[in-house]
Order: sequence, then structure tokens, then C-alpha cells
Amino acid sequence: MKKYTRAIITFIVFIVFITFIIPVVNGQNLDGQNLSVFPAIQEKLVKPGERTRIQIQFKNGADTALMGKLKVVDFVVTDKQGTPKVVESKELKSKYGASSWITLPNDSIAIPPRDYVSVDMGVEVPYDVSTCSKYALVYVEPLSETVRVKADFKKPETATTVSTRLGGIVTFNIENSNCKENLNISGFTFPKFQEYGPIKVKFDVFNLSDYHIVPAGYANISNLFGLPTDQQNIKEQRIFPEAGKSYDVDLGSKWMIGRYKILVNVASNGLKSVSRQQVAYVWMFPWRVALAVILTIIVMIIIVKNLITKETDLEEELKKEKNEIEKLKSQLRKRE
Repeated sequence: MKKYTRAIITFIVFIVFITFIIPVVNGQNLDGQNLSVFPAIQEKLVKPGERTRIQIQFKNGADTALMGKLKVVDFVVTDKQGTPKVVESKELKSKYGASSWITLPNDSIAIPPRDYVSVDMGVEVPYDVSTCSKYALVYVEPLSETVRVKADFKKPETATTVSTRLGGIVTFNIENSNCKENLNISGFTFPKFQEYGPIKVKFDVFNLSDYHIVPAGYANISNLFGLPTDQQNIKEQRIFPEAGKSYDVDLGSKWMIGRYKILVNVASNGLKSVSRQQVAYVWMFPWRVALAVILTIIVMIIIVKNLITKETDLEEELKKEKNEIEKLKSQLRKRE
């Protein structure tokens, strides 16, 4: 019996040991930039047939002068990270491209060391505008290979680059009352069963509008009784027309038991604010901890049972000894 008890206790200790795992977080380093642009993204409301002007500044953070080409191009967004892809060919016109509206003052630029240059550009909006928003990228392509910056179209507050090019996105919002605003939630993935929390929920938001949107929303989780246990707001990110963005949210705590309801609610957050929802259910149960508890209870029952059995055997032995003593006393009395 002792042999089996030790084996069970050893197994329980092993289960408890593999149950608790400490995660390791890796750090990242970010490189600095010598060339920057302001504003990285600018918006301007225009009317069909209007003539106006826009301005953009390029700053050289290096100790040497920078010479480069000044260009304006269209771009498209094809991935779920929101990375613009430059349309180089004039034959491949973008549906939302506005590069043909912008006239550059010249095709080259020179920026002194630790200084900036403002570029003033003319804009001519055609009368027959077919969309509600148009976009263009005004960028500098340095002639020196020593000036290199990292691409980062994902963050509106940072500069945007393509290879050795750096530029700012110009958005033209056209006055139009018939603009469509819509979105769709797709790629909704979640675990159907999980041992520990939090629960990782992933989904994509696709922009079906005639202009860019910055969706706002949240993801929450409620227990079997309908009581909310956690809620996380989604990160607000710009999504261009006919493009999408990927989101992931962690919901709940580590210890969760039962059936939980996941609700994702996203609104376009534009002029009409169209909203969409997705609902899912997931079961949570820490089976290894439960197994360790059950095995511990079994071992305790075995130990207690053994103690009770030993105590009963001891009482019987004492009773026998007492009877023997009484017999001896009786025999001694008879001899006397």
C-alpha cells in the first residue's frame, strides 16, 4: 500500500509542476531615422473643380546635406497591415489615386544638414470626380545611399517610407452627400476550448466604404450567467477603401471555468457610423489542475483510510492483550 501511495503522490507533484509555466517576453530594438516628414498624413476637404494648395515639410536630421528626387505617386493597399504599395506605372491607374491632381514646384530637393524644407504644391480637382476620397503619396528619394529609413505606414504619427523613399500621405475628401459607408468583420478566429486564459480573439475589419474609416469598437466576454468579466477596446487604425486591417484581443483572466460568450462590436466611426457584431462561445476548464486536485483527494482518502485501519488494528491488539492479562489474573487467583 505504501508503494502505491508514493507513486500517486509523485505523479501529482509532476502534474502540478507542468501546470504552471512562466512566459518569456522578448524585447525589440528600433532604429532611429535621419529623414522625417510633417505631416505624415494630412486631410483636405475639396469640391469638384476647386483649385487649392497644400504644403509638406521634409526634415534632414543628419550632419550632411541631403539631395533627392521629389515625386508624387498613387498607391494601393493590398495587405491586412495597411501597408501602401506604390503604383509606379502610369498605365495602372488607382481608383482612389490623386497624384494627377498635384503639381510639384520642381522634381528635385536639397535639404541642408539639421534643417528642413517646405514644399508648396498646387492642387486642381477635376469636375468629374467619381469617388468620395482620393489619395496620393508625396515623397523624397535621396540620391545618397547613406540615408536610409524604415517603412512605417501603420502609424499615422510617423513618417512613411518605401525602400529609400520617405513621404507623406495626402487625403482629399470630396464634398458628396451620396458617399457609401460600410464595413465587414471577417476572419473571426477563437478557441472552442481552452485550459487557461486569457482568450486570444482574432478578426479582420474590411472597409466597404467610399472613403477611409477609423473603426472604433470593443470585444468583451461574459460568463454562463451573462455577467461581463472583461472588455477591451480595439486599437483605432485607419483603413483605406477596399482594404482591411487585422486585430487581436486578449480577453479574460488566467483562471476561468465554464462556458463564456465572446462579443465583438465594431463601428465605422464615420459620418454614418455603421456597426457590425460577431458572437462566439468558448469552454474554459483547467483540467490539469482539476486532475491534480482529484488525485490529491484520492491520496488523502487512502492515507486517512490507512490511519483508520491501523488504529482499528491497534485497538484489537490492545483488546487481545487485555484479555490475556485477565486470563493470567484468573489463573493466579485459582492457584492461591
